[in-house]
Amino acid sequence: MNIRLARPPNAISAPRFAEDVARWVRRRFDVELDYSVESLAAVDALLEQMRAEHVQLDDRVGETLWCLGCYVGEVFVRNASAEWKDNELPEIARDTGTVWVRCGEAWINPIGKVVKRVALGEGEGLPAFYEAYVRS
Repeated sequence: MNIRLARPPNAISAPRFAEDVARWVRRRFDVELDYSVESLAAVDALLEQMRAEHVQLDDRVGETLWCLGCYVGEVFVRNASAEWKDNELPEIARDTGTVWVRCGEAWINPIGKVVKRVALGEGEGLPAFYEAYVRS
């Protein structure tokens, strides 16, 4: 995928991507994303629907997944005292070309998680993903 984003893919822009996708989800699906931990279940349902429908992971869908990943990250920021990072990343994150969330000592890749949920149906759902990092 070679996605084209409306603004730079960095820590400063991540909250704006989250706002954009929350607005889009409200208009398109009549689902309110309010940045609560509970709202992750609604995002998870959208991702599962995409996976079940075998949505083609093209550039347009890639942009949507990027923004949904930013929304997931912003839930961490607003509810778990986390922060967006695109510099000072740990070794594992340096060459990923994405922004990460720092939550305590944990480094979280919410964008990667969202992509994997659609592409592979991988792992636990987003609420469990959140709880795993907040509990640690």
